[in-house]
Amino acid sequence: MSAWVLPDHIADVLPSEARHIEELRRSLLDTARGYGYELVMPPLLEHLESLLTGTGESLGLHTFKLVDQLSGRTLGLRADSTPQVARIDAHLLNRQGVARLSYCGCSSVPKSTATPGSRPTSRSSNWPRPVWPWPASSRCSLTWPTCA
Repeated sequence: MSAWVLPDHIADVLPSEARHIEELRRSLLDTARGYGYELVMPPLLEHLESLLTGTGESLGLHTFKLVDQLSGRTLGLRADSTPQVARIDAHLLNRQGVARLSYCGCSSVPKSTATPGSRPTSRSSNWPRPVWPWPASSRCSLTWPTCA
């Protein structure tokens, strides 16, 4: 087996497709900014206890877990950015009233199998081929919810 073989559902994105993806992402973010939304960028990886607090509690089974080799603490690869954006709004911005925040980034959702009790399939797992540089069982979201 070649050392250059990528895992299933992982693909390189070549220049023309990467350019198209970035142009689309940029257009959507610019539209959000035009409506008064401010961009925030929560980390993809975070300490598990922080990632799964508050509204993120229900994401425990959907979160990939890793161990920080230096501290021994468990880290989580986010399954959804929304709880992190809510944390940023509530604990870092500390603004009164409605916060208009946008965010764009990857989140990883484990792919479902036919085994009972398995994790749910993400919306993007039915793609005919991977077109993103992350697993087809991941999703990339661009949303601008109104957070209170």
